[in-house]
Amino acid sequence: MNVLITVITLASFAFAVCLGKTSELSAAAISGAAEAVTLVISLAGGLCFWSGIMRLASKAGVCDFLVKLISPLLRFVFPKLDKGSKAVKYIGMNVAANLLGLGNAATPFGIEAMRALQALNPHPDRPSNDMVCFAVINSSSIQLVPTTLAVIRSAHGCGNPMDIVPVVIVTSFISLSIGLFAAKIIPFFERKKKK
Repeated sequence: MNVLITVITLASFAFAVCLGKTSELSAAAISGAAEAVTLVISLAGGLCFWSGIMRLASKAGVCDFLVKLISPLLRFVFPKLDKGSKAVKYIGMNVAANLLGLGNAATPFGIEAMRALQALNPHPDRPSNDMVCFAVINSSSIQLVPTTLAVIRSAHGCGNPMDIVPVVIVTSFISLSIGLFAAKIIPFFERKKKK
């Protein structure tokens, strides 16, 4: 990413010099920096508010309720894992936190889930199918409250920033389904090819 940003910056500077538009480039850099600071401040406020709401929901036991609610689905996706294992507990907490839009709270649970899955991995040099499935679940998680996106929309003047919730739920469900299907079907074909 650092290389990409450096290349874009150098290319912008080179084109500005070649086209004689260095004043426009410096004006765009200054206005872009000012807009970035404004966006970060508005994001920080909105994210603090929603993180507080979600933290209250978590403390009230909503996460525990969601873990119990999704545990049958987790048993379906991870049939080889023991129901009371650390891995299942951390996966459930990660999914519950992501459902509530608590991405920051979901990250530590995700790391612990990966560690627990790695401890159960018979081939430590490569990820197990359960690890791949969890990575898919974590990266394309369904969010009932997409807080970051709502805050960005609100910062840019959207009158109803939460009106995207149904679309976000549907598209994330579709991406999650396709990702899990691929994660389950690819190992099947690999085993078939080895035979």
